[in-house]
Amino acid sequence: MNRERWKSIHLCWSIVGKKHMKLSGQHLRHLILLICLLPSISLAEYWQQYVEYDMNAVLDADTKTLTTTSNLLYVNHSPDTLNQILMHLYHNAYNAGTIAAEVWSQYSTSIGDEQKWSGINVEDITSDSSQLDFSIRDDTILEIQLKQSLSPGDTLHFHMNWTLIIHAYLDRSGYQGSQFDFAQWYPKFVVYDENGWHDDPFGDWGEFYGEFGTFRVNLDVPYEQIVCATGVVVDGDPGWSDVEVDTAQQWEAWLEEFSSARKEQLLQTDSLARRTVSFLAENVHDFAWMCSRDFVYEHGNWSGVDIHVLFNTGVGENWTKAVVKHGISAIRWLSEKFGPYPYPQFTITHALLGGGMEYPMLIMDETHSEGLIVHEAGHNWFYGLFGNDELDDAWLDEGLTSFQTLWYQEIFYPENGYALTRNYITEFESEHLPRVMYQEKDYKPIIKYIKSPLNEPVATHAYDFQNTGSYRSNVYDRAAMMIYSLKSYLGEDRFLAGMQLYYQRWALKHVNEERFVKSMEDGSGEELDWFFDQWLHTTKYVDYELCAFDFEHLSNGKYRSVIDVKNNGGLFVPIVATVYGENGETQSAPLEEFRFRTDGTIQIESDFRPTDAALDADNVFLDVDRRNNRSWLDNSWRYNFKDWENFPGDKNLILWKPHFGYNDDAGLGLGVRLDRVYRYPGDYVALEVDHNFLSGNPDVSLSFKKEQIGLPFQAILSGTLGSWRSMSTAVIAYEMSWAKRFWRNPVHYLTLEADYTNSDHALIPATEQSSFTRLGLRYELQNNLFGGTYGFSASVKFSPRGLGNFIQDFSQESLMSYWTKSLGSIQVSNRSNFLSNSSMTPGLVMARVASADSRTLYLDRLASSLHHTDRIDLIGSRYHLMGGGRMRGYSDSLDAQINYLWSNNLDLSISPNPVGAMGFTFITFFDLGQTSADGAHWTWISDLGFGVKYRPHWKRTSWITTLLRPLTLHLQFPVARLENETWKSLPGKNLWTFSISN
Repeated sequence: MNRERWKSIHLCWSIVGKKHMKLSGQHLRHLILLICLLPSISLAEYWQQYVEYDMNAVLDADTKTLTTTSNLLYVNHSPDTLNQILMHLYHNAYNAGTIAAEVWSQYSTSIGDEQKWSGINVEDITSDSSQLDFSIRDDTILEIQLKQSLSPGDTLHFHMNWTLIIHAYLDRSGYQGSQFDFAQWYPKFVVYDENGWHDDPFGDWGEFYGEFGTFRVNLDVPYEQIVCATGVVVDGDPGWSDVEVDTAQQWEAWLEEFSSARKEQLLQTDSLARRTVSFLAENVHDFAWMCSRDFVYEHGNWSGVDIHVLFNTGVGENWTKAVVKHGISAIRWLSEKFGPYPYPQFTITHALLGGGMEYPMLIMDETHSEGLIVHEAGHNWFYGLFGNDELDDAWLDEGLTSFQTLWYQEIFYPENGYALTRNYITEFESEHLPRVMYQEKDYKPIIKYIKSPLNEPVATHAYDFQNTGSYRSNVYDRAAMMIYSLKSYLGEDRFLAGMQLYYQRWALKHVNEERFVKSMEDGSGEELDWFFDQWLHTTKYVDYELCAFDFEHLSNGKYRSVIDVKNNGGLFVPIVATVYGENGETQSAPLEEFRFRTDGTIQIESDFRPTDAALDADNVFLDVDRRNNRSWLDNSWRYNFKDWENFPGDKNLILWKPHFGYNDDAGLGLGVRLDRVYRYPGDYVALEVDHNFLSGNPDVSLSFKKEQIGLPFQAILSGTLGSWRSMSTAVIAYEMSWAKRFWRNPVHYLTLEADYTNSDHALIPATEQSSFTRLGLRYELQNNLFGGTYGFSASVKFSPRGLGNFIQDFSQESLMSYWTKSLGSIQVSNRSNFLSNSSMTPGLVMARVASADSRTLYLDRLASSLHHTDRIDLIGSRYHLMGGGRMRGYSDSLDAQINYLWSNNLDLSISPNPVGAMGFTFITFFDLGQTSADGAHWTWISDLGFGVKYRPHWKRTSWITTLLRPLTLHLQFPVARLENETWKSLPGKNLWTFSISN
């Protein structure tokens, strides 16, 4: 068909598109498909290739193989002559030695050498009865050499025989039990567009890019298998009617009847019987399917769109009725906001994966979460209808659907969405604990990311991000916040005008950044390069500061406010200032000259006398620090609920929690800790005050932690100043961390620190009372080793004479390494230590055989309380604070201070179910080492024993369970140790120890 006719069709679509909401869903889908099935539409000479797949696949569930033939069609609409066809073999990535295996190994995900090869085995390719030469490169790219070049406008037909060897479930696909998830399972055409072949190998994070076309897929599976797929059933029976839930019944009643009937049905089914079913999917760029003997089925419909839901009975209580309802709600929402859903069906499945994954007309979800369903359904627009390259422009699908999910939550659950998006939050928490709204909750981790050295631009190619954390932070969350800010700036009407123009122009075509931005500009009627260029291609962020606010009374009776602003974040926007009057009046004005400026002045005339001023009062531009946006500052107070970090974005939060303790010297102690935090607890200032009723001495300490911004490495400045039980201390530390690629091991840490101790009046023996200052340097390494986590640290501390009243210089050195690896419910941990003290080191900080030095024990609130309580000596003398040589069998009189010590601690932890689920872990340990007073003469020490760790698991379901903090209790029982080179049994010595951690 000639180009002029295409232009006429496009004109008709433009006219009809304005009235599309009046058409029936079925008629509209037919219209869209009719237009988009044609080869191309003239949008600035846009073209796209057209493909057809006709596949016949036979599943052998016993041998885990899929034997398949593909009859393929490729239409070259490009202006170029092609000499080869490229196809993806994604499943070949899941093997030892591949690019994927190398990348995943850096994240402790291994594909073992012992695993048998799995993937797509291409047997032969023919065209016109002639064999075509082919080869595989980069693990997953199939190159097919054509015997005759494919000129513009030509069509190629060819035939392929291939076998898929199915792997156990990994990543997005595979088998587990009787269920098979088939994703990226077939040889798939590589996209050829205006930039040529997109032959990226599969091996890193990031997703896919596909050619639009038609899929006819004929599946032959064991009869017991229930099947679902992209597309509609055109022949055969997928088995849905055999397992359809009667939703008129209560789930439990239906399940009881169904289970026995299904069991009998399967027993009567011939093991050799087969089910054949054919699916047709038109104008899609991918095809996925699933089958399981355990699926049950529910059905719904919205505006002519069939909603199919398949899940197993194990999750049925949560899935039944709810998922159909969520699916209908999602399709309605997306159709009304972003353009009508053009396909005849939408399938939601309970998949083997964690999280969710999208395919045309079918989504695979781990849970029944409404938020997850809305997110993955959104991908049938942003990925399904708008076929972007998810490596070049990953933000175009993930960012847009993350945004629409957030918007959906705000519209349908304006007060509280935690039950919608986070299943682990209880009803009590949702109803009673303080919360912030969706946008602030989602933006908080982005602020932490963009103010770190990990920060990268959103529009980075997926493979070029430093790590998966950076990829996800940008293409999901940060991109969603960008679109959120754009909607706030344009207003809903102009924003949706842009989105709907995007739909009219680019639905069922390939899109990119330029096409999206141009649609938003034309639809909204405003040039937006200043917005998108900064958000997408720089690491700048919005942080405007209100530096000064003043006003004058004019001769005409009005007031002129003058507001000086400064741009601290680098991303320039037309920030709006608002002034407020005594009676609630407001007047606003934008910063007129805002581009490329670091500061500016906003003038506002008002009829009222202004009392206060604020920048971006409606939070349109998502300022990262809104505390400096106003001429006043608010504080909010609340109890410090453990792990409840829902902090407001426009004020400091003062968190409080009580202290209490007791020992014989100080008596009962009561106090409080106050933490001032903003948005997240990485930065804080804390004040702790306690009063001891017996001694009358108050305890007080002030501490802080501050992350440093704008450096090429991560840096944290922290410090503490205080007095505890009359021991005065001061500590300041500067920690720097870096890695070749952030969030990816190895990670290096270097800490400079200084601490001052004055124990002249502390409640300790007079021989240990002194004051001194230590200057320290510590290096730490975090890495992977032998499939486990490895760490190493080396530190040196030096105390010069004169910085205190201790009579001599002294130094301390330590080396420590650890390695841990989990093997299912078993964890192996090994810790090696070397400690050295100069001969004049104060006893307060000298190394100890079994536990931490006396200074650490004294300053630990729980340890000092228990150790100085004679009335509960059985407990007090048994408290063990990990540190020193950690020789657990020497916690009695042999736990002497020592100048030189090396030790190795080996632990084997076992937490089998159901014991592990109850919070219990059993431990066996073996410690070995030597001690020396002079570094020349060494004494062997060793012990062995067993222990138990208990961490109660409870959810917040009342104020009692909310205010109490779960503690971990460690009990350790040494059974033997080495004394004078002879092993001695310890049960009679009763050397059990315990410790508590929060």
